Amino acid sequence: MEINEGLAKIPHKRLPACVKNGIAPTMKADGTKEFWGADFDEQLDGVARKLLGENRELHTPGSDGETTEERRAALEIIDDEEVQGYNARQMMLKHKNAHPPGYKVNIYGDGSYSTLTLWWAALGGFGVWMPERTSPDQAVSDDSPGHFEQQEVQGRQVQQRETDQQQQQMSLKQDTTYHGAAIGQTGTSTRQELTAWIRVLAIPCSSCYATDSASMMNKALRLIEAAERDLEEEEMETEIKRGNPFRKPWGLQVDGDLWEQAWIAVKRRGAGNQTLRKVKGHAADQDVAKGISTAEDRDGNDKSDELADKGVEEIAGVESNLGDGVEPDGSNTENL
Repeated sequence: MEINEGLAKIPHKRLPACVKNGIAPTMKADGTKEFWGADFDEQLDGVARKLLGENRELHTPGSDGETTEERRAALEIIDDEEVQGYNARQMMLKHKNAHPPGYKVNIYGDGSYSTLTLWWAALGGFGVWMPERTSPDQAVSDDSPGHFEQQEVQGRQVQQRETDQQQQQMSLKQDTTYHGAAIGQTGTSTRQELTAWIRVLAIPCSSCYATDSASMMNKALRLIEAAERDLEEEEMETEIKRGNPFRKPWGLQVDGDLWEQAWIAVKRRGAGNQTLRKVKGHAADQDVAKGISTAEDRDGNDKSDELADKGVEEIAGVESNLGDGVEPDGSNTENL
């Protein structure tokens, strides 16, 4: 196996726990600090410092006056008091005016789980669906020029509807899907729901996760609340002695291995950037008519449920003959 000597020199303690577990954290914009905002260890050599994010390019003159001026302007943005502490993505979004304060992308997730009496295994899957959505910085509002309004062009009135439709098509982002399989000796549908949320936490955006699992949502909201409390105490320079927010070692909690990863991801992403809400599972048309669910929530839950089943199917295949001993627990598994 080939080993990268530069990476091998980096002490494990310099890498965030989420990186070691495959979750991408937010990254800073200041080249004088490590990718995740920490100060450099002076004992590290130049190769290790570069791998951890050292980049002095903005602090050195360019090859010409124009490049030097561009670098100076970039440094002014980084040093601006209003953007201190922003990571690279947040800084770009601020200057693009991409998202208004508090904006969160609506994302649906679900889990599927089946216990098979003829297999020494439990089959699980998770699914995530992000609906087609309008980019906030490009959305056409009701009072935008041309929206149901006539403008005079070369002495005559023309409808602007066609132009508006083109702008709206440009501002739409296509729906996005994620799904995966999970197999083990045992498991639960709630565990698969949690896996779906962890996948959402790895998406670089502020999100409102819609789930039909009340138990998973309640514990996740407690976790987010605890992360917000820790952040406030860190800002007040209060020493934090708690290991995790549930006062019990992760290994003694149900699905504690995954809850630990969710805790790491929430703290890295920022507790205020994530929230959850409850939707009715497998809602029907009559539920929409009675106001128990909305058409959007019904469709979102159904699509994420289908993706979760797809994750289960990928373990053994849709056409696999698993016998008559399938005992569904959670979502639909008729295809199995």
